[in-house]
Amino acid sequence: MKVALVLHGYPPEQVGGTELSVRTLAHNLVAEGLEVVVIAGTLDWSPGFATTTSIDEGASRPITVYKLHRGDLYFDHWQKGREPRVSRAFAEILRSERPDVVHVHHWVRLSNDLVAVAARCGIPAVVTLQDLWSTCLLTFRVRPDTRSFCEAEMAPDPCLDCASVLRPRTPWMSRAQAEARFGERTAFLRRELDLARIRIAACGSHAQTVRQFLGVSDVEIDLLPPGVDVQLARRAPRALPGEGEPLRIGAWGHLAPLKGADVLIEALRLLPNPNAVRLELAGGEVDPAFAAHLRERSEGLDVHFHSAYELAELDRNSVSDVHLMATGTRAHESWGLVLDEALLMGLPSLLPAAGALLDRAQGRGFAALYRQGDPADLARVIGELLADPARIEAMRAAIPAPDDCRLTGVDHARLTVTLYQRAITAGAPAVEPVDEADEQRAIEFQDAWDEGLKAASAVELGFEEEPS
Repeated sequence: MKVALVLHGYPPEQVGGTELSVRTLAHNLVAEGLEVVVIAGTLDWSPGFATTTSIDEGASRPITVYKLHRGDLYFDHWQKGREPRVSRAFAEILRSERPDVVHVHHWVRLSNDLVAVAARCGIPAVVTLQDLWSTCLLTFRVRPDTRSFCEAEMAPDPCLDCASVLRPRTPWMSRAQAEARFGERTAFLRRELDLARIRIAACGSHAQTVRQFLGVSDVEIDLLPPGVDVQLARRAPRALPGEGEPLRIGAWGHLAPLKGADVLIEALRLLPNPNAVRLELAGGEVDPAFAAHLRERSEGLDVHFHSAYELAELDRNSVSDVHLMATGTRAHESWGLVLDEALLMGLPSLLPAAGALLDRAQGRGFAALYRQGDPADLARVIGELLADPARIEAMRAAIPAPDDCRLTGVDHARLTVTLYQRAITAGAPAVEPVDEADEQRAIEFQDAWDEGLKAASAVELGFEEEPS
């Protein structure tokens, strides 16, 4: 069996969670005897358009990696979701490589018609819904004004106003033009899920969220957790705090508003005795202004900041030498690997009651849940644990054995192959032929968008403030 894995970036250039998990899948598929080719987007801009190839030597057999270099500007912008030049290059690669199945993990940086292109080439597709990008112009469905999860249906109102926080602004686009792009984006992504022979989500809550907010309630979605291959040792349980000793809580991950370290800090400030808790924070400061805000709000509290960490060394980092792991994430996580890391190290957790974290922890005993984004409710939960620390021992006891905490990468790959076999058996779906005139109009739109950008001032684009 030959499979083409398709996504927005690939290591070592891009090392986010999706990119790393797809590389792990690629290596494990090769180890299982499959032939694998990767087709990826890239941030490496190329004038005009270019396709380059490289070899991933990390697997048991070399993997060819194609990268599609877009030549337009700000190609991650939601209005740039459809790019016929990518679609044509993608089709050429598929006709050359002839995979039995295409596995799409993301569309951003590529084009919103990848499954349709594969179908026109006679190749069935599998889609993994890695996040909520298909349901939100800002990706995570977290409102920029309130930082709370957005419950609005996908529609020009309110989505276009919400997306106006993105830079660059697009003053050359009329409201009618923006609504047309929004409608095309939504229609194309709905068609992608309709044409896919198999759709995958990591858990039921993520599948239901996509169904609800993309408006595809009748779409069947298979559930398959990600493979987790990180090797983290169980930490020796830290003794419960004695008289005058703090409860230690650790949180790791990027120090960015989405990840909600401020929720944890504000919860401490609401405790009757804030210094009854020592908070360890570790992670890269990807937003310097937000990191400075965290430090300012931590003054007078027992909060310790650590630098970015190596995941493989997390079990030896002081951020995990704690009684509890906590996350303040504002996102409805599609899975939440931070929970896997805590479980492997034997740490009970404080988790927001939302998304996959709620799905995975509710009723399991190893976590205490609080209302997402609500420091007061988190302070309430922490206060209950301070009053009854024996609960922490009970939470520890509920943590499953390490081998029962995760699906390994090998097992994930084997289960994925069974889904590929189902897709291949179903065959490629029927799809309308390419409308070449419509594709030309899409190319002209991209070119006009770039010309509008070049003609606008930095103030109009939102990169500079209006002079006073």
